[in-house]
Amino acid sequence: MSEGLAHLDRGALIAGGHARRMGGQPKGLIPLPDGSTPVQRALATLQAVCPGGVVLVGRADHPYSALDLRTVPDGMADRGAPGGVLGALTGADGWVAVLPVDLPHVGPDLLLDLLPHRAGHATLWQADGQLQPLVGWWHASAHAPLHRILTEGAPGFRRIVGLLGDVTVVDHPDPARFHNLNRPEDLAVLRAGGR
Repeated sequence: MSEGLAHLDRGALIAGGHARRMGGQPKGLIPLPDGSTPVQRALATLQAVCPGGVVLVGRADHPYSALDLRTVPDGMADRGAPGGVLGALTGADGWVAVLPVDLPHVGPDLLLDLLPHRAGHATLWQADGQLQPLVGWWHASAHAPLHRILTEGAPGFRRIVGLLGDVTVVDHPDPARFHNLNRPEDLAVLRAGGR
């Protein structure tokens, strides 16, 4: 178990796909009511808790070049977010905090509150019974088994966690913290003052 941050801990922004459900508009660049963007909030969160630096995981033509982050490709093509986590773990020596670019309610507490629980291959939140695999800490030790799992197919994260074993899942009391911007309706709710 690791209760504090280590100098090797790094962060990874998972840039995701093509935002087709948002009409092609990059979800991380959508202006929020306070003038910030989800990707700015995610980056600030990772920079606050990751002394080892932050990388962006995604395709080479991602729309976040203004962030001036080193880009790491997905660890395996056509595997969705699990391929992004695999890319985040490539070359890692310790813990990697992962966050997607489209969560408007992130903050350092979402990662810091998991520190006392860090163990095994990953330490992740679950809220209202929903696993939150893109908000948490993944350990470099998960790289080889995750690669093996993704080579054999494209399972979802719930199945991946079951196959990996040695994953700590912690319940979070506020599911709204994990609402992302997937559809125009999500943005409308946020702009109307909802979560």
